[in-house]
Amino acid sequence: MSAIQTITFAQLVASDEINARTTGKKDAIDELAASIAAKGLIQPLAVRPADTGASAKGPQRYEIIDGRRRYQALALLIRQKQLKRDTPVPVLVRDEDDAEALETSLMANVVRLPMHPVDQHEVFARIAEGGVTPAGIAARFGIAERTVKQHLALGRLAPEVREAWRKGRMNDDAARAFAIEPSPEKQAAALERLGRGRQIDGWLVRNELSVVRERVDQSDEIAFIGEAAYLAAGGRIDDDLFDEARYVADVPLAKRLARDKLQAHCDRLKAGGWSWAEIEEVCGFNNWDCQHVLGEDYDGNSIPEAEFSAEQRARSGCLVSIGMDGKVHIEAGLLRRDYVERRQDEQADEFDEDDRGGDLPAPASEADTGPAAADPFAVSQVLLEDITKAQTAAAAEALGRYPDLTLAVAVAALGGPRYGTPAKLFVSQDAHQPTYTGSGGTFAQQLKARLNSNGPALLAELAGIVAGSLQLTVKPGTRRPDHDDHLIAALPSADYLRAMRAAFNPADYFGRSRKDTAIAALEEMHDAGYKSALLSGNSIETLKKADLAQWAAEQAAACGWLPPQLRHPAYVLDVPMKPEKPARSRGKMAAAEQSSEPEAPAPSTARRSRVRA
Repeated sequence: MSAIQTITFAQLVASDEINARTTGKKDAIDELAASIAAKGLIQPLAVRPADTGASAKGPQRYEIIDGRRRYQALALLIRQKQLKRDTPVPVLVRDEDDAEALETSLMANVVRLPMHPVDQHEVFARIAEGGVTPAGIAARFGIAERTVKQHLALGRLAPEVREAWRKGRMNDDAARAFAIEPSPEKQAAALERLGRGRQIDGWLVRNELSVVRERVDQSDEIAFIGEAAYLAAGGRIDDDLFDEARYVADVPLAKRLARDKLQAHCDRLKAGGWSWAEIEEVCGFNNWDCQHVLGEDYDGNSIPEAEFSAEQRARSGCLVSIGMDGKVHIEAGLLRRDYVERRQDEQADEFDEDDRGGDLPAPASEADTGPAAADPFAVSQVLLEDITKAQTAAAAEALGRYPDLTLAVAVAALGGPRYGTPAKLFVSQDAHQPTYTGSGGTFAQQLKARLNSNGPALLAELAGIVAGSLQLTVKPGTRRPDHDDHLIAALPSADYLRAMRAAFNPADYFGRSRKDTAIAALEEMHDAGYKSALLSGNSIETLKKADLAQWAAEQAAACGWLPPQLRHPAYVLDVPMKPEKPARSRGKMAAAEQSSEPEAPAPSTARRSRVRA
């Protein structure tokens, strides 16, 4: 092999005929030039003597076989006046014809193995550990200081995370997601929780680390309170090393400041004569849960608060929220649903009293009129909406446990009519237009992040997506579709009923239902073997509605009773071996209990009576 020689830059000739790398390829020439300026040319160029002809004068010229990018970097330094044309350049002179030279050039470019990104980032971290600042590293390598900080953040990841990256268990986005957490110990712990048998992407990492960040330009709270107020309260805004966005570092603080500002508006409204004023996000309901003080004259558009009379203000209230423009939005003149229902119940109870004489009818609720009035379990549309909201949550929890069942639901939803499915997934009429992009970016970004995922990981993610798409809530004025019942029937009964009983609120249900609903429910419990439900004889019928609702709620919670609208085909009551003695009650309920001896307890053997929907 030839020894290394030194020639001047002016003697070099770049010939396309024997070089595998094209002249147009100039990737990262600036960085390479900066590296040569700082450290000199580390690797010599491979050249061959150029055939310049017998009449040529001057020093021998040499054609470059391997080293075209290094030559371009040297040329850039000469144009920048950092080097001169007589700068010595180390070379290896090879005696090769055109075919051999082209083969050598190709081999040098194909066989050369690039560094793994992890190795590169680790080297930058080691250089920084030697005392060189990010600015100094940037100057030596001719790159931006921000790029150096990216290298350092990735080079300082937990050793376990770097090793997983090196072995291909995670992609680049996952590594960048780990870098958001500054603690290597927490990074390693999160990696361990993610397990060793799955392909890890950025979404999984951010979810595992519970990274709560919000872009400043997408934060309603920052738009409402102002960036200056957030910073003055001790908040911090972070620049992300790996994108150009700015992030709210303390999201809870921003939300608290926004709530405080909204609460100040609420206090002002109540001082102005409104019966109530609440923050929409905090109170748990919205204007769809309310009637309007103007009744049928209300056209659905927000009316300025100043246009309401003192009497209207005294009867109604306001919901306060952050508007689309980042300013306060006030929905005024609202009668809360619980207020309307309470007034109906109070009037109904007044009618039940003996001294009323029966001359005035109680106001009819939605379930008290029409063909449904004969059904003791018919409820108002607003109550039906609430209990089916709970059913949606319970069904989603049960479905998410079974990826195979989830896949069947997804295929059925995508293959069926767009509006004939409880899982709100659909295929667009335009086959070239993606229809589901998830919450982490465009379809292309979602697809790229999942191409390396294995089947179980994709099924698990699909389970969460499909479960989250369920919508079983029955809105006022609509009918419950049959496909909801088909979905409930397909769910494993034990998982669904466990989740449904946890989500169902019997106190709220019976508190907003009619007396005969509570009586019918207690009779069902009694007939199923829960003998303590009926107290003694017909004493429950003498109770006032509030006391009866309380008793029915306690018994329903004890035995797992559910309304017919929420039942699974395999629904049964959980009748205990020995029913516990009911808790001592007060008032009329206590008097009713003492009026006669209670019925005999349930048989000593466990009994599960099927009360079907």
